[in-house]
Amino acid sequence: MTSGQRPPDISRFISARQPAAQVDPQSLDQLGQLVRSALQTRRFRPPLLPEVAARLSRLVEDPDVDLATVEKTVVKDPAVAARIVAVANSAIHGARAPVTSLRSAIARLGLYRVRDVAFQVVAMGKVFRVPAYADRMRELFEAAQVAGVLARAVSDACGGASEAAYLCGLLHDMGEASVLGIVADAFATRQASLPAVEFLAPMIAEYHAELGALVCSEWKLPDVVVEAVAWHHTPEQATRVGSLAPIVAAADLLLGHIGMGTAWHPVTKADLPVLESAGLTAERIGPLLRYAEEIAADRQSWVMSAP
Repeated sequence: MTSGQRPPDISRFISARQPAAQVDPQSLDQLGQLVRSALQTRRFRPPLLPEVAARLSRLVEDPDVDLATVEKTVVKDPAVAARIVAVANSAIHGARAPVTSLRSAIARLGLYRVRDVAFQVVAMGKVFRVPAYADRMRELFEAAQVAGVLARAVSDACGGASEAAYLCGLLHDMGEASVLGIVADAFATRQASLPAVEFLAPMIAEYHAELGALVCSEWKLPDVVVEAVAWHHTPEQATRVGSLAPIVAAADLLLGHIGMGTAWHPVTKADLPVLESAGLTAERIGPLLRYAEEIAADRQSWVMSAP
């Protein structure tokens, strides 16, 4: 966001680590005020969205786009192009005969999944990049990829098959990286140890959804994505018809069920209202739980590793 530019209006959407220092309640409150101030005074700077991802976001809205146009866009970013070929050949996409050309990989995945892969690369290089919290960034990035797959699976199981579900799952917790980035910047000039993530949990819980929604809005992503990121912990507050917030909330529960990106919390009967609000029937929940366990067990064969 350039100097003097107004931040995007998102009011309709939102009403074991390297650092180890503990945080007393007063200091934690001060850090929370720092995050809030960064939002209110426009000092928070979301990462810039690379052109290839921005361009693909526009192309998915064009019903007449062809493979050649998509290929010309993707080939400009070697990292994205290489990742598209790798994903097209991965087990998670049911690859059998290998593809070696970029165009064949694009044809196998389809435009929406090509866009999703581009955002994987963006998430690794632009979002989950807070060196002071490198261990947590790796955890979040791995969990984000699994969350995208789970959100798509929940959407499919509910009969919605939304093309935005993966992107919502991938980006839903990126606001935590923003919170940690603000904290790390604040401590950069201090002679003090950074607080560990576990001591910042209340502040992360309070601000990460709003910050994540702000980044999505700044990137001009569809409203359905902004809303899902903003309300994934309180999906009952989402007002859009066909909102994906309940889908992402269900995917978040599945992440807890396999202990990825969060403390292990097996799904119990107490979680049924959230799952049912996403549109899942009782007979569909069991297969989804098993699917989550399977992809977690096999994630090393297909997730993109952060450096």
